[in-house]
Amino acid sequence: MGYDRMRNGILICSTRLATGENKNFWYDLKVADEGGIGGFFPEDYPNAAGVYSTYFYDSPDADGRALLVGCADGYIRKFDESSANDVLHDSESAIESEVNFGPYSLSGQEDFDGVLTGLNAVLAGGDTGGLQSDSDPVDYEIYAERSSETLIEKMAAGIAKVTGVFRSSGRQRGTTKNQRVRSAYIGLRLKNNRVSESWGFEKLLLSMSRGGRQK
Repeated sequence: MGYDRMRNGILICSTRLATGENKNFWYDLKVADEGGIGGFFPEDYPNAAGVYSTYFYDSPDADGRALLVGCADGYIRKFDESSANDVLHDSESAIESEVNFGPYSLSGQEDFDGVLTGLNAVLAGGDTGGLQSDSDPVDYEIYAERSSETLIEKMAAGIAKVTGVFRSSGRQRGTTKNQRVRSAYIGLRLKNNRVSESWGFEKLLLSMSRGGRQK
């Protein structure tokens, strides 16, 4: 584990010494301080960048002050908030990131379906002259199933009912996307895995109505 003073969080790493295969978590103290329950964020790195050691270098120069990570390939790396790509040796690749929501009951009653009639989002940025960076496009996926367990399995397998893209920062322009999905439970995934893009969002907006009794 390593405490990152610059990003105000704790990096927790589990790495196989023989292969560099890894599983990591970022514990964001800002989220915890704000009373949130989602402080842990899972992360995966290439085996070559599997973390063997961490050390916070408290440089007198603010630009050099960072949590240093010793990696399986012998390189010492640090996290760069200004970069939208992963850099391994001399090559750059997209940072794959996603967030999942659900399962949610559409009707609130076990014997009835609900209907998702619309979906919209407010992505980061969008105000002229604002300090917040504008979000790049965000892919969305809608999952629907009759049971919450089956829904979780479909989300793990990536078998979505509806897919699309939110393309503009701020609240999406025009009318809410008309996405009629009838089911007992739904799940939602937002993600981006394109090179040189970063994203953020403020909220999702769902429109729902009650459907009929389940058959």
